Order: sequence, then C-alpha cells, then structure tokens
Amino acid sequence: MTKIEFLKYLSKGWFGSSQQHSIHAQLLKARGLNKLADKIMAESDEEWDEAKKVNSRLIELGETPVVELQEYPVITDIKEMLEYDFKDAAEALPVRTLFSSFAARRHHGLRITSTRTKGGLP
Repeated sequence: MTKIEFLKYLSKGWFGSSQQHSIHAQLLKARGLNKLADKIMAESDEEWDEAKKVNSRLIELGETPVVELQEYPVITDIKEMLEYDFKDAAEALPVRTLFSSFAARRHHGLRITSTRTKGGLP
C-alpha cells in the first residue's frame, strides 16, 4: 500500500466513522441520553476534523482526495452500540498509532513525500 493509498484509506475511515457517530448521537439524544449523546457527537467532530487534515495533506502532496465513506453499521441497541464502538476503536488503534507517528515526524520537519514504501504500509 502506498502512502497516498494509506492516507485515502484513513480519510475514508474517519469520514465514515464520523457519520456513524453522528447518527448514534442523534439516536441517543432522541432517547434523552443527552450526556452520552454529547460525548459521541464530540467523537464524531474529532473524526471529521482528522479526515479533513488527511485530505489537506493529500492536497499538499498534489493528490486529489476522494469523496468516499467506509461503511459502518447504524446500531440502535445502546449496549451493542457501545460494544461495537469499543471493539472498533481497539481494532483501529494500531492504524491510528501509525498515523500519529507520521504526524509527529512531519511536525519535526520530516515530510511524507514519497508515494512508495518498503514493506507495505508507509
């Protein structure tokens, strides 16, 4: 997977997850669970912002971001919703950690400019 493909993968995932969390927050708010809904909506906003940052980086690299969302289920049962979110976050942790390491390198002046990597992921 090239770095560009990886960035597009991240963007698609964050946009999709953001939409799922936004819908879940609305469902929770409709049930009167306002505090939990606000926390879930804050997560949605954070994911949306991360996706926008990735798209900005793609543009800096001369690439055109795609308008595409990774599919996520809409879950109406609160317990199942939270269990799914926990499981999804745990599975995404290695990818987010990898992306954070790239962000840190970029912050320290090392910019991701190559579209090819050795061994797969950038």
